Amino acid sequence: MRTSLTSLVLLLFTLVDASGTPLPPAATGDVYLSSYGTDEVHCYDRLGSHLFEFTHADLDQPRGLAFSPERELYVASQKNHKVLVFEPNGNYLRQFSDGELQGPTSVAFGPDGKLYVSSFGNDKVIVFAEEVYDGEFTGTGLNGPNCIAFAPTGDIYVASQLSNQVYRFDSSGVPFAPSSFDGGGLWSPMGIALNPSGAGGDPELYVTGGASHSIVVFNLEGEYLRKIQGSSQDPVINGPQGIAFDESGNFSVSSFYEGSMALYSSDGTLLHVFADSGVRTARSIAFFPFRPGEPFLRGDFNEDGNLDLSDAVATLGELFLGVHASYCDDAADSNDDGILDLSDPVYTLTYLFTGGPPPLPPHPEAGSDPTEDDLDCWE
Repeated sequence: MRTSLTSLVLLLFTLVDASGTPLPPAATGDVYLSSYGTDEVHCYDRLGSHLFEFTHADLDQPRGLAFSPERELYVASQKNHKVLVFEPNGNYLRQFSDGELQGPTSVAFGPDGKLYVSSFGNDKVIVFAEEVYDGEFTGTGLNGPNCIAFAPTGDIYVASQLSNQVYRFDSSGVPFAPSSFDGGGLWSPMGIALNPSGAGGDPELYVTGGASHSIVVFNLEGEYLRKIQGSSQDPVINGPQGIAFDESGNFSVSSFYEGSMALYSSDGTLLHVFADSGVRTARSIAFFPFRPGEPFLRGDFNEDGNLDLSDAVATLGELFLGVHASYCDDAADSNDDGILDLSDPVYTLTYLFTGGPPPLPPHPEAGSDPTEDDLDCWE
């Protein structure tokens, strides 16, 4: 135990550099925001604290954000007509494009698993299957397509900025009749998001009006329901841009003018404003996808597939420095006592360096938790 505690003390010192800054970066964030004016993507936790930001040489005027089913982050790079792909921690993976893609402003994965990209420069929606061009569609009057949302039925909704309308297509890209709708004084629609359970329990569409300083709510047939009105003096609903719902029915919206973002309840009650992190011209928002109860490997808190020193470091960072490393608290609970505390990194270090017992199941293979407690994965 003496060796374990000595190692623990040394690790605590290695967690911070000479200036007191935590060294291990957050593995992922809760909420992601594209900073159009600084060519960055910024990441925050759910309480609004800034975690980190990242960029790439080919990330030029980032707009739309979307997570794939594999939890890779797709970012529309408007100026150079590309889509860049990153890990949730900001590590660059790859990029792709197509000759038909002109000024992409949003990315969205459809129920069919394909990626739909709004091509602002030529008034089209470009479809990619496994990052290869798979078709396109447009509609009469579609002018400046900005953002895309999907209904549970697979119907596609596209916010058309320059015509001040929302266009509705079936799952194959064929326009409905009528093909578009508006209402509530919607002006310059910039973002669109589906609220799966609206005021009456039915799905609703929330559309940000960048020039009307409002969020206008429609049903899936395009009927105007209500709006949340901001103003040019509002700290967030002031040139509102991106909008996205979390798994609890709350939504975040960003402000073009203020470079800010806030979390609201579905009725528009302000919950909190996110920390100022140097964002300039805030654009699109994406929540990291939660999947409760996923299989995990106990002890592997940073989710790299291995149990090693970095997991103990990640747990210490979470406990003492607020460095968010994972959504799977159960994985950090090495001794499976149902509590995430200092005893867990000590248990891991003892196992790794002094021959102590291994973490409790699921270990050494990933699986579900055989014991019931208050910890979970993706909670």
